[in-house]
Amino acid sequence: MSTIQDFSGYTPTWCPGCGDWGIGIALKTSLVQLGYDPSSVMAVFGIGCSGNMNDFLNAYAIHSLHGRAI
Repeated sequence: MSTIQDFSGYTPTWCPGCGDWGIGIALKTSLVQLGYDPSSVMAVFGIGCSGNMNDFLNAYAIHSLHGRAI
């Protein structure tokens, strides 16, 4: 069974109080609760600070161009 640490990549550099912290924790918690393994997850992130989540999520992830994450 996976843990949140299994999905953690680098330490995020978001500003204190930024909502991306909550989204990142919620995403990792959900993946663990659903029983996913990091090697079975593919995520696509758009532009902006939240797009940097591909560096902070230890899974297959893409930081795409504007509008391509949809």
